[in-house]
Amino acid sequence: MMSDTKREVIAVIVALLFASCQRPLPTSTGRRDEATTVGYTKAAAGSPDAPIRAGDKVGTAVLVHYVKPVYPEVLRQRRVEGLVHLRVSVGINGAPTGIEYVSGPRELVRYAEDAVNKWRYRPARLDGHPVGFVTDALVQFTASQ
Repeated sequence: MMSDTKREVIAVIVALLFASCQRPLPTSTGRRDEATTVGYTKAAAGSPDAPIRAGDKVGTAVLVHYVKPVYPEVLRQRRVEGLVHLRVSVGINGAPTGIEYVSGPRELVRYAEDAVNKWRYRPARLDGHPVGFVTDALVQFTASQ
């Protein structure tokens, strides 16, 4: 049996590993509940105000403050569980400025978004100046937690 602390550490490591991946995410399956456009293309990254994809021209996104999501007991008892995948726009201060749902159990999205809104990242830098960036957050909900 794994402790809650070990689960949290594993969840953070998985999120960081996924966020540091420099390959593009798999393409959309066309499901209605998936995000199909993101707005961080190479062309968009060239404009001064557009966030760039972590790993494109900036260092890897580093999560420095993790907040565990609330997992409502009623959803835990119903065994609603899974991985919520969110695309996160991060401002120059390291705080999320926008969150976009990509995939995962719909009932858990609100709780994942609430937690990710409290996460903080080390500010990315481009040519020595802080820049906004886009990264992915994976939030795991396991009924046996």
